[in-house]
Amino acid sequence: MNNTKRVVLLTAMDPYRDIRAVKIANSLYDEGYDVSLVAGFADKEFVRETNFSIFDYNIPYNTRASIIKKIIWKFRFFLSSINKVRRIDPHIVHACNIDMLLLAYLYGFKNKKIIYDSYEICAHKSGVASESKTLSKLIENTEKFLIKKIDYMICVSNSARKYFIDKYGVKNIQTITNVPKVKNHKIFGPTNIPRCVLYLGNFSVNRGIEELILAGRYIDPLVAKIHLQGYGAYKEEYLNIIQDNNLGRIVHLIPPIMPDAVIDEISEKADIGVVLTKPTSINHQLTVSNKIFDYINAGLPVIMSNVEEHKYINEKYNIGIILDDITPKNISDAIMKLSSKNDLYSFFSKNCLDAAKSLNWNREELKLLNIYNSISGERNKVD
Repeated sequence: MNNTKRVVLLTAMDPYRDIRAVKIANSLYDEGYDVSLVAGFADKEFVRETNFSIFDYNIPYNTRASIIKKIIWKFRFFLSSINKVRRIDPHIVHACNIDMLLLAYLYGFKNKKIIYDSYEICAHKSGVASESKTLSKLIENTEKFLIKKIDYMICVSNSARKYFIDKYGVKNIQTITNVPKVKNHKIFGPTNIPRCVLYLGNFSVNRGIEELILAGRYIDPLVAKIHLQGYGAYKEEYLNIIQDNNLGRIVHLIPPIMPDAVIDEISEKADIGVVLTKPTSINHQLTVSNKIFDYINAGLPVIMSNVEEHKYINEKYNIGIILDDITPKNISDAIMKLSSKNDLYSFFSKNCLDAAKSLNWNREELKLLNIYNSISGERNKVD
């Protein structure tokens, strides 16, 4: 294909933690595109070598800041990056979420191909919807206007795809799930005694983390332990909950690891995965957490909350236990059940590994490249 096709990916997230953007950038680079990833900030602790160019502007960002401060941050990002993006003069702009789609529009790229990659239902995220109905409506109207300007849209779940079709009448839209890239790794199975129950990812609200911590009250420390592995603005709050309830023997906060090493590490060191996103917003109900796919690819049975995409995945693949109510007792009962019943554990673990044959980036990459090759004039490059 034409190696001069330039792509800019715009993300407001730290590029070293925005696993989806990095996977997309690598896939496009391997296909022969000239790729630049432009971000507002980067955590230097997670810096790694990449095949593509990364431009970050080190603008401090606080995920717990007010809506006004976040808007100011995005405006500063726009002013800092506009000249760089225009100099790159991309053929295709890949905007990660509605804020970056708005920036792409403000850059004035009227004759460029635009791909809108919606990680979330941004107008109905928990923080937005609860803080301001006016803001939620403004985001919704902005999205409705900007979607008319794009060439293609991708989203993270089948439920989200249906939402966008029903809401805006989007025609060119594809689900590209944020699943891990498959490589040869060893699956260890349940080798830990006590069993290791893992929460992986961002320490945020409405993720069931507090209830998971308090589930430690009902767990026999000789049977199971709980590891919270990740990062985020609420780390100190969760550490205080552990200390205030004297749960330090059972619940442990451990440092995050590089995304590329996740599957190998959790396959060896963990036995059960948890993803307890609460259905507190349309966004939480219809999107899906990345971590569920990491658990599946590592062969870990999953304890899940009762949201649409979790139900869809579990009905299709039968990879774990769905909890109707996120309470400490319900969580502990599920942990003890999986920890004590080896036949049930093995059944779910095998189903996870079978599901991983479909739920991996090797398959999603083909859909991504078909989209790119079609809108850039390189049709039928990927079968």
